[in-house]
Amino acid sequence: MADYIKDIREKIGHDMIFMPAAGAILYKDGKILLQQRQDNGKWAIHGGAMELGETFFANP
Repeated sequence: MADYIKDIREKIGHDMIFMPAAGAILYKDGKILLQQRQDNGKWAIHGGAMELGETFFANP
């Protein structure tokens, strides 16, 4: 299901959809930790959207 969100966007375009997601800003010593996105190479805060079948519970 790794491409679920991409597949939905191809079908509905830019129409609004409800998609649970989260983001975090990690700040220490005057610096913000960023991650480089794999899809477009841009720098962003840590976060992401849930995929079908994914849970927000940590695996034991």
